Amino acid sequence: MSISDKELQDAFKRSQQVQKQNDAMTQKANARIRASVLAHNKAKENETERVFAAMASHIRAYFSSSTLRFTAGAFAIIAMFGVYHIGTIQNSHSLGPQTAAHRVDIVHYHGFEGEDKLLASKTGNDYQARFNAYTQQYVESKLVAKAVTLEPATLQAQDGYWLLVNCSDQKVVVSENLIASLNINGRIEGDINIGTHVALAFDAQGRILSIKQSSKPLMC
Repeated sequence: MSISDKELQDAFKRSQQVQKQNDAMTQKANARIRASVLAHNKAKENETERVFAAMASHIRAYFSSSTLRFTAGAFAIIAMFGVYHIGTIQNSHSLGPQTAAHRVDIVHYHGFEGEDKLLASKTGNDYQARFNAYTQQYVESKLVAKAVTLEPATLQAQDGYWLLVNCSDQKVVVSENLIASLNINGRIEGDINIGTHVALAFDAQGRILSIKQSSKPLMC
């Protein structure tokens, strides 16, 4: 059965109408989907804005509260105390033996004969110095003169030799060898470490007879 040209034309027109109807329905469906997506995104944006607004409100309230002011004040005090404490520690280190040395005019060196230059090179020779030279027989002798003076001092440094500072801010340096000999002969008494207060016993010539730990604080 053959189809005429008119029938073919009518069939083509009908197919075009169906296609247009389908396109219109598709566009409507797509429009509804787009509207739903946009509405969903808008709702999410509004929710996010509400969350941020609530957070900002809480933050503003916290920063304006007395609790924060108290916390900030306490933190500032702690920070200032920490800076002061660090500065105090640094000053105590930097103003140790060197600062005390700059306030000292006379350094008393106590050691065996021949140790004068060695002691001076160890502790600095830019001060007026008085040397007390000892002999081994003097330290070992049981017949040394009794002490004629007692002088309080504080052990400031212990680097082999002992560095003591008396009430007049004068240095008393005792050589390593003399310390060892005094200790062997029982002339050093007590547990003496840096910061320990001691009593120095001297004979008439100003030579050390003994070094004893003092239970009393340094009274000058």
